[in-house]
Amino acid sequence: MTLKILALVCLSLLFLPKEVFVAKHLVNDPDFGKTVNLILRNDGTYNVKEIPENKRYFKPKSASGRYKIFRDIIFFEDSKLFSKGVLHGNYIELLGLFRVKIRTNRLDVKSVDQIKEPGDFAIFSLSEFQKRNFDPTDEPFYATSRDFDKIKAAIDSAFTSDTHNFTGKKQSDYYKQCVFTRKANGEIDVFVYGEAKESGISKQKWKSEIVLVSDGGTLTSR
Repeated sequence: MTLKILALVCLSLLFLPKEVFVAKHLVNDPDFGKTVNLILRNDGTYNVKEIPENKRYFKPKSASGRYKIFRDIIFFEDSKLFSKGVLHGNYIELLGLFRVKIRTNRLDVKSVDQIKEPGDFAIFSLSEFQKRNFDPTDEPFYATSRDFDKIKAAIDSAFTSDTHNFTGKKQSDYYKQCVFTRKANGEIDVFVYGEAKESGISKQKWKSEIVLVSDGGTLTSR
């Protein structure tokens, strides 16, 4: 009898849903820090949890449901937090929210970017939430290495130009966050936000979400 029960337990374990995609990220910040855990399983289900460090002002969030994949975009059903996600190298971006570091990936999904993201750059996709900062007709654009070389050259030029106040600074002194968009006439627009490395911002934060500072200052650029 004991052997029969043990065999049934082992058999049931074989058919349990298995994790095929795991993304976990921690942003250390006493005010705005959080831990994000995202799990996708081979039965088409997912669950995500966002746990803030400052529980006095922010509440934990969670979502679960089913997902499907179409043209390297992951669509999340029944989620009030986000509707889809795309891969940028070893990060998944939950559009309109943040990027989460990928720990395990057995999905047949490719990165939307055709480049290897440089160390002090972070690439974000245009989302419906971000469109308020762009022309409403703009569409997402995913960069190639050639596009990225042009962007880096333009940033270098801005630091050497007399029209910008970057005296004594160079682009390698900043973390750069980029959003590529395609306009209705086919032109490519790029939003670049820079945060000085000396500002002390954590790598987890600038790699995971767009940081906007409305009052400017010597440590930020746009």
